[in-house]
Amino acid sequence: MSQIRITITTALLAVLTVSSVSGCSGNPKPAPSTPTMSKMPTSGATTSTTSSKPAPSPSQDEYTGPASVPMAARAHTDAGRIAFAKHYIDQINETGKNPQTGILEPLALPTCKTCNNYSETVASLQRSHTHYATDSFKILGIRFPQSPDETVVEIVCRGLRVKKLDSTGRTLETYPEVTRGGLAFYFSWNNHWIISKIKFDLDVVPGDYK
Repeated sequence: MSQIRITITTALLAVLTVSSVSGCSGNPKPAPSTPTMSKMPTSGATTSTTSSKPAPSPSQDEYTGPASVPMAARAHTDAGRIAFAKHYIDQINETGKNPQTGILEPLALPTCKTCNNYSETVASLQRSHTHYATDSFKILGIRFPQSPDETVVEIVCRGLRVKKLDSTGRTLETYPEVTRGGLAFYFSWNNHWIISKIKFDLDVVPGDYK
């Protein structure tokens, strides 16, 4: 099997054979309502001061995701999922420059094919002792595509010109800049955000975002 090398450039070009996200404009969707935290029931029984109290059960909305996720990306709100999408792109940039497996994987479901491609790219870079000289993505803005799925958010981005280097700093490959494109993130919520899939949208142009 040939080596998988998915960068923003190759991914956006490859999407010519993939269905693009339908509909790209619209007002932000209302933020999902935050579940009300239920209070722990109190027991009427008297307990001894020397007895240890049982550990409280996790509340319905207690965060259970990766510890590396920023606080802003943990909120069950529109702002939270935007922050999570930005965090994922930041991690793609970082693991491209400093390849390390186990960073991207906890942020997405195993069924997310695009996410698996990014993870495999990092693993390939790590195995071959290669890396990217600079970031692959530059975030330009955010928008909410017209979609019946209220968990989707699109990051408008630019694919930067990227050099792939070996361990001595020698340039092995250079990927050209891609000046248009968007990454539509679809999320699931289970006391934390997790990416269920990513779609590419080539209809996005710079300046067409909120």
